[in-house]
Amino acid sequence: MKNLRICVVITCKTLQELLSNFKKLQKLTNFIEIRIDYIKNITYDKLEKIFEIKKNITEVIITCRSVEHGGEFKGNSLEQEKILQVSNDLGFEYLDIDIKLIDKINIKNKKCKIICSYHDFESTPNYQELSDIIDYMREFDQVDICKTATMVKDKDDNKVIYKIIKEKKELTDVIILGMGKEGAETRTKGLVKGNYLTFASHGNNSSASGQMDIKKMKELLEVWYNKLN
Repeated sequence: MKNLRICVVITCKTLQELLSNFKKLQKLTNFIEIRIDYIKNITYDKLEKIFEIKKNITEVIITCRSVEHGGEFKGNSLEQEKILQVSNDLGFEYLDIDIKLIDKINIKNKKCKIICSYHDFESTPNYQELSDIIDYMREFDQVDICKTATMVKDKDDNKVIYKIIKEKKELTDVIILGMGKEGAETRTKGLVKGNYLTFASHGNNSSASGQMDIKKMKELLEVWYNKLN
């Protein structure tokens, strides 16, 4: 259980709100994802300030997802690349780059791990399609972790997700998640089965359907861990 990574997502609108959340989260986790795209008027100075105060949070994912790809960032891909490059240069541990931009954004002098992510808010592709998506991500040398988050409609979709985790974790680090009510179990069971990490929320900070509060997640993880081990 101790080695299972639970990443809490922060979706604050202001720097002040973000700093307040840091203090609360330090007691619960040492791994967070900061949705930079949610912060109004993000600047390089603000990124530097965030890095300075993260203190006891040892693992941080920086995500700057555009409106086009399901996020809040309204700038272009060049502006996204600059934000992510500065985040790398400052020393943040992880960057999340959307699959549609992975061939356009190239992080120079890479210090961080890069998560390439794919989202389908309508459905879960079949096994072959999802497998091909992971294989495409693996073609890029800068990608360290392959992530998919897809809407789950039934148990068969969950079976596809678990099969992908089982097979692809032998080739690369993966985060294969289901969204929606039916996919919620993949956020705990998938971690025990081999996902690199899972995502949880805290308070009103939720960035995806099916995300659960970190306290509830820890309780369910203990149940799944005991069942599968």
